[in-house]
Amino acid sequence: MTKDNLKPMNYMQKRLFGLIPRGDERLVTLADLANILEIDVRSVQLMVNQLVIKFGIPICSYRDKFRSGLFIAITDEQRLDGLITFKEQVKNMNMRIGSVENADLTITKAYERLHPEVKQKNFQQPYTQLEIPFDCDEIA
Repeated sequence: MTKDNLKPMNYMQKRLFGLIPRGDERLVTLADLANILEIDVRSVQLMVNQLVIKFGIPICSYRDKFRSGLFIAITDEQRLDGLITFKEQVKNMNMRIGSVENADLTITKAYERLHPEVKQKNFQQPYTQLEIPFDCDEIA
């Protein structure tokens, strides 16, 4: 790749690019990047996607019990290992898409009748940690 083939990055893209470690010995989380850049996590996710898709930078991640965070792959092994997380996410997203596509649209009312104590929240009232209506750890 020559310098003539490279696309210029804007200020925030350059800052983010500089913060992501090269290699998987050290990782950085989206939350840490958001804190350093003083932006929200969703904006960091969008900029990471830009760096990968627009600029071709091989940003990978690990999300397991032992290591969690982003890095720029510098070997084929790191790239393959770093893509396991994304492939699992795509698999789960495809399962969700299939479930929604095939869902019985009357199921919500059926569950409301089964559990009459459940009341729909006003969307303007945020949930507190104790009000989350399910155990997030049970979703798999």
